[in-house]
Amino acid sequence: MIVSVIIPAFNAEEHIVECVGSALLPSGVGEVIVVDDGSVDNTVGVLRESFGKNIEDGSLKLICQRNSGVSAARNAALNLASGDYVAFLDADDYFFSDYYKKIFDLIDSVSPDLIEIGFRRFGEGVDNNRAPIEFVCSPDDGLSAFESACVAGAWYAWCRVVKRSILPLHKFDESIRYCEDMVFLVDVYRSAKSVARVNEALYAYRQHSSSACQNQKPEYIDGLLLFLSRNSVSGVRSFNNVIVDSLYNVCRVNNSLESPYRFTFKQLGVNFLKGFLAALWQKKVRVRNTLFAIIPPPVSRFVYKILF
Repeated sequence: MIVSVIIPAFNAEEHIVECVGSALLPSGVGEVIVVDDGSVDNTVGVLRESFGKNIEDGSLKLICQRNSGVSAARNAALNLASGDYVAFLDADDYFFSDYYKKIFDLIDSVSPDLIEIGFRRFGEGVDNNRAPIEFVCSPDDGLSAFESACVAGAWYAWCRVVKRSILPLHKFDESIRYCEDMVFLVDVYRSAKSVARVNEALYAYRQHSSSACQNQKPEYIDGLLLFLSRNSVSGVRSFNNVIVDSLYNVCRVNNSLESPYRFTFKQLGVNFLKGFLAALWQKKVRVRNTLFAIIPPPVSRFVYKILF
C-alpha cells in the first residue's frame, strides 16, 4: 500500500464528506483513516451513511475515541497505518484533484523520506482558485529544507507527506495543545535524509474563526516552551522567525503582550533572548513590541496600562 491518509475529526459533519471524498483511493493503493475524537454532532453518522461501502472494503477506516485532542487522534491512526507513506488531512480541508498524481510521481522517481507540498487558503470570502500558493520554495535558494521551512513558517503536518519508516520514533506529543505540528515536524526533518518538493498547490486549507490558530490560549505557551527547549537558536538564523511568529501570534490572539515573553529570562536564558531580539529587529516588528520583549512582566504590565 502506497499511502495512509490520517484525518482527525471533531464535530466535522459540515465538511467531512467533501474532505474524505477528496482523499479516497482504491483499496490496496491507499487507505483513509478517520479518527472521530468524541464528536457530539453527527460526524460518525454522516461518514457511515456516505462511505459505508468504503468502510466495508477497507479503503476507509473509522475509529471512534473519547475526546482526547488532535495529537491523540493522529497517534491512534498512526498505530493502524500500513501505507509506505503517511499524509495528513484536516476534517474541514480537502485535497486538490491532482494531489495523488503529483505525490505518486515523486515517490516512483526518487522515493524521498519527506515531501513538501504547496497549499491555498480559502473561506470567509477567499476563493481558493484565486488565493496565492503558499509554502513554495525555490530549489536553488541556497537553504536547507529545514531552513526553507523556517522561512516559509508553514508548520502544518498536512503540507507534508512522510515516509512511515522514519516515523516510529516520532509521534505527536499528546501533552500539548498548541505547536504540536511544529514539535513533531522538527523531529521529522532531523530524521529525513531526503526531501522533495511539489511547488504547486495540492491542498486546500479552510480558514475560519473557530480554527485552533485563531483560538489560542495562554496555557498553550507550554507547547512553545517544549519546542524551544528542544531546539537551539544557533546554527539556523531563519529559525528565529519561527520563534517570533509563534510567540507573537499567541500575544496577538490573547491581547496580552507580557504572557508570551514571561519565560524568556527564567527558562531560556540570555542566548535565546539575544536571538529573539535579533529576529524581532530583522522582521521589523514595531518598536513597542520589541521593548515589551525585554521588559520583565510586572514592569511591562504597568507600562502597557499607561501607554495603551
